[in-house]
Amino acid sequence: MWLTLSLLAALFYGITQLYSKKLTKTYNEYTLAFVSSAIIAICLLPFVMSFGTPKLGSSFWLSLIIVSIINAITAVLVFKALKLTNISLVAPIYALSPVFLIFTSPFIIKESPSAIGLIGVTLILFGAYVLNFKGKANMQPILDIYKNKGQKIILLVCLLWAISTNFYKIGMQSSSAIFFIFATSLTITLFLLPIIIFKRKLTITKSNWLPLLTLGVLGLLSTVTEWLAVNNGIAIYVLSIRRLSIFVVIIGAYIFFNEKHIKQRLLASFIMFIGVLIIYYSSTISI
Repeated sequence: MWLTLSLLAALFYGITQLYSKKLTKTYNEYTLAFVSSAIIAICLLPFVMSFGTPKLGSSFWLSLIIVSIINAITAVLVFKALKLTNISLVAPIYALSPVFLIFTSPFIIKESPSAIGLIGVTLILFGAYVLNFKGKANMQPILDIYKNKGQKIILLVCLLWAISTNFYKIGMQSSSAIFFIFATSLTITLFLLPIIIFKRKLTITKSNWLPLLTLGVLGLLSTVTEWLAVNNGIAIYVLSIRRLSIFVVIIGAYIFFNEKHIKQRLLASFIMFIGVLIIYYSSTISI
């Protein structure tokens, strides 16, 4: 059961990213971020009402505020990156998240990786090198990540996620998984609402609401299948399998957006994926 759900989570997340890339040509990043979080909150509300409010721990509210602020920012940034850059260049950069977590988790939740985890870090960085390699062995492929606007934005997103992920774990431990997902989605929606109103960023009309609803439902399916998989299996295994979404995105980028250099990007992603697996299985960090 958990394996099927994990594979579905990876598939839904990959499809969500591809569909998001398509919608960035029509909608602004604020609309996409707002609608995505709002639909998840609305769809989870019946489940929260059915299960009731869990007992809230002392760290719940602080975790909720920190996670919601960071994830509201990163939600906008992700859509911005997808608009600026080929998605097959952006998707592999997500694999850098565990690298940043290695440095943030010991300070926030007192969890540290083993020495073997550094091998995983090395592989991820090497994969990032291969991703932008253009035939000359020097540091330019790494520097190109900073020069590429979309990749640079996702690099910032990974750094911010390395902070919020730790508080996400604290928040779920201080309540329940589904309640915290609902609470953060609702709070993110409320945080983005003033921007939508005062900057008039919302572009929903009677004729274009269906694509936005589809995006929200895809995001919900990705979130729920991952949550169900984690609750039915071992979190490290589930979240490792979910990283397969990178390959869904890259193959989809070739099929639907005719992006180039797919073989090189698949190779880079495979190297980074192996690095992620090593970190997952050799450390105490739960990502």
